[in-house]
Amino acid sequence: MSKPKSMRKKYSTALEEDFPETIKITIGENETTYRKHMSLRYGENPHQPAAFYSPTEGPLTVGDIKLLKSGKSGLSMTNVEDANNSMRIVSYFDQPACAVMKHVNPSGAAAQNKDEPLVEVYKKARDCDALAAFG
Repeated sequence: MSKPKSMRKKYSTALEEDFPETIKITIGENETTYRKHMSLRYGENPHQPAAFYSPTEGPLTVGDIKLLKSGKSGLSMTNVEDANNSMRIVSYFDQPACAVMKHVNPSGAAAQNKDEPLVEVYKKARDCDALAAFG
């Protein structure tokens, strides 16, 4: 195998995730410790390993990650980013709201009107771009 092909193969070969259980980040006199919740299916690209970390103290940005573990393949970094970005969008509303994401981009959002059923709020957000919301 030629040297350039060998280098490309090394770069593109999926690696097993071996990230540490905890990470400490120090900026000036401030230190934050993060703990690993889970390995992710892949990182930003399918050949990149990734893991999900949260601060050991303070709120977990995307809530209880255990609720998000459904599906046959497990979560990818994009799935976690989608959940986080959706929650950031709905946090701007005073009433119940829903945001639908597709690959880290919002494809729909809706907020509840008076006594509107929550399922209708979801449908309005989904129907902003039903094709993107599908898969």
